[in-house]
Amino acid sequence: MGNNFLKNRYRLFKNSTIIDAAGTRKADILIDPEGRIVKISQHIDISNHIELQAMLDTVDLNGNIVVPPFVDMHCHLRYPGSISESLMSGSRAAVKGGFEYLLAMPNTEPCSDNKKVIEDVKSVISYTETYGVNIELAGSLTVGRNGRELTDIEELAEYGVRYFTDDGSGLQDAKLMKQAVEILENSECIIGQHLESISNSLDGVMNLGDTSTKLGLKGIDRTWEIEMLERDLSILKSKNTRYHAMHISVKESAEIVHKSKVSGINITCEVTPHHLFFDETELLSLNPNFKVNPPLRCLNDVLYLRKKLNEIIDVIATDHAPHRSVKKELPIEEAPFGMLGLQSSFAAVFTALTQAKRPRELLGCLDILSIIVEKMSLNPRRILNLGGLEIEEGKLANFVVINPLKTICQTVSDIESDSINSPYLNKELLGEVGMVVLNGDFKVDDGKIVT
Repeated sequence: MGNNFLKNRYRLFKNSTIIDAAGTRKADILIDPEGRIVKISQHIDISNHIELQAMLDTVDLNGNIVVPPFVDMHCHLRYPGSISESLMSGSRAAVKGGFEYLLAMPNTEPCSDNKKVIEDVKSVISYTETYGVNIELAGSLTVGRNGRELTDIEELAEYGVRYFTDDGSGLQDAKLMKQAVEILENSECIIGQHLESISNSLDGVMNLGDTSTKLGLKGIDRTWEIEMLERDLSILKSKNTRYHAMHISVKESAEIVHKSKVSGINITCEVTPHHLFFDETELLSLNPNFKVNPPLRCLNDVLYLRKKLNEIIDVIATDHAPHRSVKKELPIEEAPFGMLGLQSSFAAVFTALTQAKRPRELLGCLDILSIIVEKMSLNPRRILNLGGLEIEEGKLANFVVINPLKTICQTVSDIESDSINSPYLNKELLGEVGMVVLNGDFKVDDGKIVT
């Protein structure tokens, strides 16, 4: 990579390994000057095409992975109402992380609880440089996210909102959840639930356990996640309503989701990169960058979620949550929950899943890469009905090139977000998003945004 492509030229990528919904295969990829894929073949020979050779840039990918761009079903872009992120900075972080599509959560000020707010934000998105990244807005389940009155869900759905959540807090009122489930039954819309009993977890800082006791910090009990999930599933029985369990963090939640799927409940779930990478002992440092909600859990939970990622978990979603340093540098009891996730997500997940074996040959990690592509690209596309599951001839080039064996180490100067609360700073991670092509345009090359 690092070719510094010129415009109005053909591009030939040699020796790629494509992973998409059609499977895994070795291929060369030829792209025309308009960014359209002309040919995909195991070997493209242009030796007899003299005119083409004169206007061709060739890059040997040396077996690097080519995949459909990632989709994040859970991120916080903080617009409107906060300076911790902007639509542009969030998009820069996203595209550098290999993302094409973001589902932005509604915990903004004002929140996305009515058509006017959503229209206004969409208008701003339309004239903002988003580097080819599509931003969709989730709608609030309740007015002002106050948990006391449902929004006009039917009007918002008619307007095009497809995902409803009070994320940042869970919908506590069982009656309201039942009403929302009934309103959205048999529709394509999805209810996303932040699984947490707010009445129990007020002032909690980290996972309740030996580490919280050692530090003298108030803990967040794992049962508060489990109980809300069980409550919602009792409401969903016999209902054909799409339900998405957000950022599950404990073994029991994964087990419950699995049983619910077997019983026929229309449920999907997600896990975050940080719940696959870190455990609660990171809080021994008292570094507020490790304070998240749900909290980092015990090592047994982390290992179980990794083990069952392919079998139970549908989606890996970042829960990208920027906060300015003036807030994140407060004492850990006072600092807000959240960490950056968009830019480092692939490398964090790949590193977490390969820690035990550190693959030195590409063939040794294709199975893991296929699982990650399924959870970060293909399944989110299926759930949100986005298409783009395959890299195909005749379509505009839309793919990410990954060097899975390249080690990266993020520094503050590398961060594209307007905030720097990354838990991965100065950590060696395995796997670089080296190139991003969105709708025929080269957005990232050699790991850097193309300007």
